[in-house]
Amino acid sequence: MAPETEQDQLIKQARLHLSPPEVVFEELKKQAQRSRREWFSYDDAKIEPMLLERNEPLINLGLACFGANREVFQALYKHSLTQPENGMDAIYKGGLRIGCLSNQIVAKVHFVMNFPAELIGAEEMHRLIARGDNYEATALVRNPSVSDRFLEALYLRSGPFAAIEEERWCSLVATSAKNERLNTNEDDEHGPDMGHYSIHKAIFRLLETAPVDVHWLRVLYELLMNLDFRQVAHPEKIDRVLSRWATLVDRVEGGEPFEGYYTNVGLKDEFRCLIAALYGRGFSEKRTILHGSANASDIAMRCAFYGKGELTKKNMEAGYERDSGAYLLAAMFNERIYSRSELQKVFEEDQIAFSDLEPRYRNNLKLVKQGRHIDKVTKPAEPDTRLQTIETATETLRLRLVELAAELKDTKRLVLIAAIALAIITIYFKH
Repeated sequence: MAPETEQDQLIKQARLHLSPPEVVFEELKKQAQRSRREWFSYDDAKIEPMLLERNEPLINLGLACFGANREVFQALYKHSLTQPENGMDAIYKGGLRIGCLSNQIVAKVHFVMNFPAELIGAEEMHRLIARGDNYEATALVRNPSVSDRFLEALYLRSGPFAAIEEERWCSLVATSAKNERLNTNEDDEHGPDMGHYSIHKAIFRLLETAPVDVHWLRVLYELLMNLDFRQVAHPEKIDRVLSRWATLVDRVEGGEPFEGYYTNVGLKDEFRCLIAALYGRGFSEKRTILHGSANASDIAMRCAFYGKGELTKKNMEAGYERDSGAYLLAAMFNERIYSRSELQKVFEEDQIAFSDLEPRYRNNLKLVKQGRHIDKVTKPAEPDTRLQTIETATETLRLRLVELAAELKDTKRLVLIAAIALAIITIYFKH
């Protein structure tokens, strides 16, 4: 978006006041592309309340979807919950509500930490989670600005999700797979993205708690396949999860096992291979560990190696010969293939080309080329520095809290001493 001139900023309120609703809507939509810094020059406290006063349905819809003003957002959402006058009014108010729930601007501009509950209230959040229609649920659960605590609670089935029906919970988890926040790690020079880290810990925890049945397997399979393989959690162990899903009864009554999507090992073992490939590298006692090996008896543990081990051309060829499709599924999550041209050539030309998994591989390749949080593998893997940073930050926070508690005690002592001294001085002067 081209930066506004000073003149643009000075006349914006007047221009939008005079513009047709269609023009205002497009302007609001265009400005939604602003960076957080660019929002500093936008006076939402004056412009958006003025636009709300025009009471034009299309402008209101634009404000709901792309507005930045908290009070305007709340007024529009409250209006969307009022009884519709007719069918057309019901469509309009439903659009307002969905626009608000999909709004990504308010939380970014005003640092709303618990969006949207902070603006619409806990009671309405409970309604949306338990009984909201499909459009409302999709707008809410796929909004990348929804609070990290919301997504974490969804995967842990805690907080507002604890009491909802299992079918509803499963549906919301499935919907969340396309939330961009899952693949947006905002680590920076100020520290690790703790919210993102907590979300991914909760996703792995979901693999340990979700009902072991075919429907849930399919939902979780799609969720995992939508993750950026470089941003997943690093669990200490994966054997319990793999053993848990190995107990799945994956046969149609009296029939054959459910077929895998991409392999000939069956859906159950293919899912276990996917889990192992994504989570095959863990973090324990301040060091990185590999959960599987190339010669493991369990195909899932071999896939942990294919997905996160130090692959060479030799063990790539051996893995492809031994495990075929399961190897391809796992190896396309191995960062060495994307960072070493000789391995990438073998994988692309001799192995995954023309297979059903090639489009998935190309999507992973696109993520890597975009350069988002790439950690090129140029030497044997070192301990996961991101997790070390998180662990250090957590310990620092704990120690600081201890210090603050001690300071508070010292402050209380000083206050008490000062009060006693003041009392003594007061008594002295009275006498």
